Amino acid sequence: MLHDKSDRARARERRRVRKITLSHFLHRDSLLNPRFFQNLTQQMWYGNWNLLPLYVECAFNPSVRVFKRSQALTTVMSLLTGRMVQQDLTEEQKNCLLNVENAIMQHSLQVSVI
Repeated sequence: MLHDKSDRARARERRRVRKITLSHFLHRDSLLNPRFFQNLTQQMWYGNWNLLPLYVECAFNPSVRVFKRSQALTTVMSLLTGRMVQQDLTEEQKNCLLNVENAIMQHSLQVSVI
């Protein structure tokens, strides 16, 4: 029973951070310090895997302001070059990493064509 509550608490926490992240990147009036994301990526937090695809989406979203896209891309690079991918990965994490790599390649190809 305790494990079930812990899972629900983690899910709520991930949803909350996801909402904050989207708000920061999509809204002009966000007052959140960009260092929040850099600090978050320095932590070995299980939620980073859930946010990684969101950072990639924001990094290449034309409706996101240019400097915020740069922040998102910096966050992605920090996660991918950090300790996060140096650990033993679960199958779910390997799939997430593969999807992120494919998304980055697709976006890179679109940018190079333009």
